[in-house]
Amino acid sequence: DYGYLSQADLGTFNDGLASYYDAAKGKYGYINSQGVIAIQPRFDEAGNFSEGLAVVQVSINGARKYIYIDKSGNQAISTSFTNRPDDFHCGYAAVKKANGKYNYISKSGQVILSEDVGAASQFYPSGRALIWKGFGKTPSGIIVDKDYNTVATYVGEIPPYDKEGLEYWSGMVYCSGGYYDAGPFIDLNDGKGYHPHDPVKHEGISRVVSNNLLFKEDSKGMSSLPVFITRKGCRVKFYIDKDDF
Repeated sequence: DYGYLSQADLGTFNDGLASYYDAAKGKYGYINSQGVIAIQPRFDEAGNFSEGLAVVQVSINGARKYIYIDKSGNQAISTSFTNRPDDFHCGYAAVKKANGKYNYISKSGQVILSEDVGAASQFYPSGRALIWKGFGKTPSGIIVDKDYNTVATYVGEIPPYDKEGLEYWSGMVYCSGGYYDAGPFIDLNDGKGYHPHDPVKHEGISRVVSNNLLFKEDSKGMSSLPVFITRKGCRVKFYIDKDDF
């Protein structure tokens, strides 16, 4: 019995399970959608389930490590990781290795790429991922499909593993920082940059609402007003300016 849970104690339901924090034990576990404990609280951290697996933090010989567990709470991949690995998407997960480089693993724990890379994004719903090759003369990377065939190249300095700055939107990913002259979004099909609304560029874009809408704050004098931007770059306002009367 873990009593009442606040919103801060409860994670997001994925694959029918959500993490929760047991304050008495100081550990995380998982509950099902009926509120019944599915996995007892014994983890220092607990991520969301994705494709049947979740990343949790445990103590191994006194060192904090990350492992993957299945929905029964059992370790699903024998490897443990010092750095938090990514969730599984399209059957693969990006992991940061001890050498500071990145690679992909399958659900059996098999390392996929023949050599480690500077950074690697998750696989997005379109079945594409970005692999950052590093700076060199021109900072650049490649876009690969699920068979790791190169489908396009892109130019930029933002490593794809920056999950805080990447959001999937209508076949593209958003890179905060504005390093892309053609736009802050990268099309996962051809690697080209894209501005959803050229006059405002990417300033103020705060989040992706759906596959068709972006949300941004539009400066209006001393205040900011909310605006939605469609995939074709059209603005949708839900407020009225005095000049609209």
